[in-house]
Amino acid sequence: DEIEKADDKLFDALLNLLDKGVVKDASGKDLDFSESMFIFTSNEAIHYRSADDVIGIIKDVKFITQTDGLILKVLESRFRMEFLNRLDSIFVVNDLTRADLEKIVKLEINPKYNVLPSKELIDFILDNSDCTKFGARNIRRFIQNNVGIPLASAILD
Repeated sequence: DEIEKADDKLFDALLNLLDKGVVKDASGKDLDFSESMFIFTSNEAIHYRSADDVIGIIKDVKFITQTDGLILKVLESRFRMEFLNRLDSIFVVNDLTRADLEKIVKLEINPKYNVLPSKELIDFILDNSDCTKFGARNIRRFIQNNVGIPLASAILD
């Protein structure tokens, strides 16, 4: 997650791993990753995507990729070409929609708090959690602070 924040030493280790599928552990033993899939995520070029782009998984479950020249230039300015050349595919994914965020809220509330999320509760969380600015991670914090803690206090009272 957020590979752009990784230390350059990790990229050096990844070059051999991605190229040959083998890396040595601390004791010099070969570890075989030749049948493994590596998925790296990054927000590096997120600001260069057009709001009108249609990218990602669509209704017919077909994955659309984008190799827009500007996005690739941004990636090339951050990552070494040796690393980028070892990646089989680069996918640029759409932002989460309101419907996506509603599903995330339901997943966060139901099992943890045993509360049936009403439309009003979901709207309250989405309207106040700054999830459009900070992403879906902020939903969990908001629910904990503004639903979980008050709910626990009410139960204790």
